[in-house]
Amino acid sequence: MAKKYYGRVFNADTVKALRSSERIICQKIDDAEIYVCNNFFGFRCTLPEYNEIVRPIAQRDPGNWAICNGEFSESRMDIKKLIEKAVSDTPRENLLQSAPFLFQSGKGQIKPFYCKAADFVIFFDVSLVSALDCTIVGTGPVNMAVAYDGDDPVGVLLPIRHNPEWLPPVRAYFNTDGAPVRKNAKTDPAELDTLKAENKRLRADLSEMQRRFNETREKDPAAPDNAAIIAGLQKELADEKARADSLVDACAVLREKLAAAEKAGPAPEAEKNDVHAEAEKVRAYWDAFDGIRAAIAGVKTSAPVVWLDGPQVNAKKDDIRKAGGLYSGKRRAWYFSIR
Repeated sequence: MAKKYYGRVFNADTVKALRSSERIICQKIDDAEIYVCNNFFGFRCTLPEYNEIVRPIAQRDPGNWAICNGEFSESRMDIKKLIEKAVSDTPRENLLQSAPFLFQSGKGQIKPFYCKAADFVIFFDVSLVSALDCTIVGTGPVNMAVAYDGDDPVGVLLPIRHNPEWLPPVRAYFNTDGAPVRKNAKTDPAELDTLKAENKRLRADLSEMQRRFNETREKDPAAPDNAAIIAGLQKELADEKARADSLVDACAVLREKLAAAEKAGPAPEAEKNDVHAEAEKVRAYWDAFDGIRAAIAGVKTSAPVVWLDGPQVNAKKDDIRKAGGLYSGKRRAWYFSIR
C-alpha cells in the first residue's frame, strides 16, 4: 500500500509521532508559516497541512500555545528561530546516509546514519526518521540535524544517546562499502598500514557483534532475524543508486539540449507554436486528474511553464517527477518547463 501523505513531506507517521508525544508546542507566523515541535523533532507547515496533521490531535487553531500531558498553556518558544539557527550552523554537504540495519533500545528501534563529509555516526529513533520524508544533514553525533525537502529546510531532528558498541559495525559497513571513513587520508605506507589495522579491528568488532546476535537467537527462537530486512534495505539502496545514476544521465542529456538550443538561437515561429501546443497537451493531461489543477504561465513566450496545484498533487508527485516535472521550493509547487 502506498504511503499516504499530508502535504509535502508529512505522512501518517508524522501524526503518529505527535500523537504519542507528551508535549506539543505551536508557533504561528501566518497561514503559510506554522511551526510545530515536540521533545524530539520540529517542522514548518502550512495551514492545510496543520489541519491534516496537528488539529485532530490538539483540537485547537494554530497559535502560540503548548500542550503538556493534556494541559493547555500559552507559549513563547521561538521554534522558527531554533530551526533557522540549525540551518545556518549545518553545512548542506554534511549529508547523512542511512545504514541498512537497526539496533534495539528498550521498546524502540534505532537507525544509524553516517556522514562521509564530516566522518561521524549519528543515531535516530526510527519513528522520527519516518515522520519527515526528507533528506537529512547534520554537524555531529549529538547535534540537531536538519531535514530538507529539496532546497527547502522544513524541520529538525534530535539524535538519541547511543551505545558505544553500535559505532564499530556502522563504520565497518561504510568502510567495506567503499566509502572513505577518514578525511584527508594520506597515501604513505605508514598511513596505509594504520588504515588497514583500523579496518581489521572494525571487521573483528562486527564479527563479534554478529556472534553475540547468533547466540541470542539460539537461546530465544522468537528473537527477530534481520537478514530479510537487511536484504530488502540493501536492494532499496541499490535501486536508489540506480535512480540517481539515471538522473545524472538525464541531466547530461538536458545540458546537451540546452547548449544546442542556445547555439541555434531563437526558434522559428512554427516551432514556437509547437511549444505552445505541447504546453497545452501537458496542461490538459494533468488537469484531467481529480484534485489537480493545471495552468500555463508565459503563454506568449517561447518557454511556457505548466504549474500544478490542488489537494492531490503530492499524492501523484512520483508520477509527476517521472514525467519530467520539477519542484519549486520558492513557490512550493510542481511544474513542467516546456522548451
